[in-house]
Amino acid sequence: YFSSSLPPTRSSFVKWKMGSVQSVVHTVAGTPCCSARKAPAVCWNPQLSCQLIKMDHYQEVLEEVWMFKETVQEPCLEHTGTEVRVPPAANADPSSVDLEPRPKLPSQEGPHYVIVFNCGPAPLRPLRLDWRKEGLHYREGGLHPKEEVKLKIFDAPIPARDLLGYLKSVETRVFDELSFNSKHFCEELFEAFPGVEETV
Repeated sequence: YFSSSLPPTRSSFVKWKMGSVQSVVHTVAGTPCCSARKAPAVCWNPQLSCQLIKMDHYQEVLEEVWMFKETVQEPCLEHTGTEVRVPPAANADPSSVDLEPRPKLPSQEGPHYVIVFNCGPAPLRPLRLDWRKEGLHYREGGLHPKEEVKLKIFDAPIPARDLLGYLKSVETRVFDELSFNSKHFCEELFEAFPGVEETV
C-alpha cells in the first residue's frame, strides 16, 4: 500500500518489500507471536466441578482420603480433556482411520503424588485427582497405593460441595515444581478436612 497518488517506482517498491520481509523476520526471530505462547494450565477442571455438583445432588459424601507416591505414572484418561488422536498414515484408507481418543502420557516433572477420596455411601468408590503441568485431572478408580502411603478417616462424612469449595480456592494457581507441585497439592488437600490418620 502506497500513500502517494503517483505509481510507485521500482526503488520504492523494493524498499517496501524489504521492509515487510524484515518486519516478518523480526517477529519470528525476535519477539514471538502471542498465538505461539501457550498459557500455563490452572488448577481447575470444569468436568470435575460438574461431577462434584452431581455427587452433592445425590448426597454422596467423602468418607476417607488416601495419598501416595506413584512409581509408574498412568496416562491421563479421556474425561480429563487431554486426549490425543493418532494421525493416519499418508496412504491410509480413510475408512480405517482410528478416531477414538488415545491416552496422553503425562510429562515427566519428577516424583508424582496422587490423592484419592473414597466416596459413599457404601460401597465406597474411589475418586482420584492428579495435579500435573498439563492441569488438574480426575478419574474414578485408580486407588493403587505403593509408596509413601497415607490414609485418613474423616471425623464425619465430607459433603462433595466442600471439596468443590476447596478446589475453587486454588483454581487460579499454576503448576510450579518448587512451590506447587503434585506433592504440595496433595498434602494441602489431605490436611484440608479433619480426621484421624490410620497406619497403613
